[in-house]
Amino acid sequence: MSFKPRSFNGRVRYAADLIASGARPCRAFDSCFENYDGDAVGATLIRQAATNPDLAQNLGRYINRARAQEAADRWQHLSDEELKREAARLRCEGRAVASTTQPRNVQLDLL
Repeated sequence: MSFKPRSFNGRVRYAADLIASGARPCRAFDSCFENYDGDAVGATLIRQAATNPDLAQNLGRYINRARAQEAADRWQHLSDEELKREAARLRCEGRAVASTTQPRNVQLDLL
């Protein structure tokens, strides 16, 4: 599983397939959660786990299930399409904030 999905649905599908298969996580899997919409990805995985036993069984080995469940509960009133739009809003908001803030020197934080 080396392909790097770009769309929200593609990232959710990639993460769900990898988790359900029990495969070893890779960089492409990590990137599924690194677009400022990781909570929305997690919430969608929780929704999908309700109908996918393999995903449900393995989910806690790959992500923080409590955090994903909290996000799923927070957005339970949204349809799948509305959650997808919320994810897009989170990405835009996150990118806007990131583009206006000073980069942090992580190495200095370690000192």
